[in-house]
Formats: sequence, C-alpha cells, structure tokens
Amino acid sequence: MENMRCSVYILNVVNIIGDYFSDTEKFVTIKNFMSVLAIIISVANFIYTLHRNRKTDKEQKKIKEENDKKYVQQERLAEERERLRNELYEEMTRASVIPYFNLFFTNENIEERADKVFLSVKLVNIGKESASNIQLNLLKSKDNSEVYIQSKTGRDYSISEYLSKYYALRGDEVTFIIVTNRDKGKDGMYEKVKDSITFSITYFDCIINCYRQAFQFEYGMGVFSLKNTSYRPERLKDNQQDA
Repeated sequence: MENMRCSVYILNVVNIIGDYFSDTEKFVTIKNFMSVLAIIISVANFIYTLHRNRKTDKEQKKIKEENDKKYVQQERLAEERERLRNELYEEMTRASVIPYFNLFFTNENIEERADKVFLSVKLVNIGKESASNIQLNLLKSKDNSEVYIQSKTGRDYSISEYLSKYYALRGDEVTFIIVTNRDKGKDGMYEKVKDSITFSITYFDCIINCYRQAFQFEYGMGVFSLKNTSYRPERLKDNQQDA
C-alpha cells in the first residue's frame, strides 16, 4: 500500500511538471526519468516491506516457540506438583495406618545357664494400627541352620523360641528368645558375654503394605545396655518380603 502511494505521488508530480512544460522537448526525458524512478522506489519499498514482514514473522515465530516452551515447562511443573501432592497424600495415609515396633528390655530378660546365654527380646507395637504376618528376616543359611541374628563380634546365635505371635494390635507385645554359647576362661569359669546384635522383621499393615523394620541392641555382663535402636519401618516395593 505504501509502495503504491509513493508511486502515485511521484506520477502526480510528473504530471504537474508535464502540464507546466507541455510544450518543451525536455519534458519527455524528465517524465521518463521520473517514471523509472517511481518504479525503482516502488520495487525498493516492496523489497523492504517483504524483508520487514519476514523479519516480523521470524520474531513472532521465535516468540511463539518460547511461549510454547514455557507452556511445556509449566505443564511439567504442574504435573510434578501433582505427583508430589499424591505422594504426600499417600505417605500421610500410610503413616496413619503404619504399625511401629519398639524394643523393650529388662535385665530379667537375660538368663545365663551354664554354657549358654538366653536373651528374651520383646517388641511392642507403639504404632497406630495393627500388624499382621510378622516374621523374622532370614539372613542366610549356615551349616544347615537358619541365621536370623547378625552379631558384631561374629558370635553365632540361634532361635530358642520363635515369635510368640504373628499378629499384634496397637500396644501388643511380641517376644522371641535367642541363645548363644558361653566360652570358658583360663580359670575354667564361663565368661560373661558382651555383644551388639542386629536383626529385622517384616509385617503387613491393615491395607496390605509390607514393611521391614530393623533393630539393634547391646548387652554385656548380664545386663542390657541402654544403647538400643528401633529403626523406622521401611515399606518394601511391591510388598516383597524377600526383597
């Protein structure tokens, strides 16, 4: 549109000059020159406009790509926030039904009989909900026997009495007894045993989530140490007890 206006303007100027010099021979040359000039200016304006439009289109395309990229990023952030909200809700729901066991000892739980020491381990469900299918985790098999207890000193322990129950309501106790041999000292007397014990159990909550919970305690000179730990239960993936 601007090109046409410019060309028309130049042609109008040429016509005005022509009317003024209509009887002169030089007018033909001037008129031809002005006509060519009008065409050149029109073409130049057309090229400039085309270049400007292309540049504008390119800038708009770049802006659109940036906006699309920002939109995709915002969508991903929204999806991530939704995922985190769902995980938090699931965690809160699970926390409201998760059983939680805690070690409980008295010195009466240690019994020394000649060459053996018996340790009565008590677990109390202090969680909000009940636990079912409670089991000791098998660590390995050794010499055709099952090993459930890990000893810091490398001492061998066996299960004298297995879990007293497989189901624990809130506040219920579950006990089991482990036993190890005592060595004789140079004086022929049986020595006091000192050790650090680690073991773990698995169980299910009321919505069939499976958990593994580890425990650690120490004892020596016929008494339990106050240094014991009941670790936070860990939910097992796909409810695989042997995971």
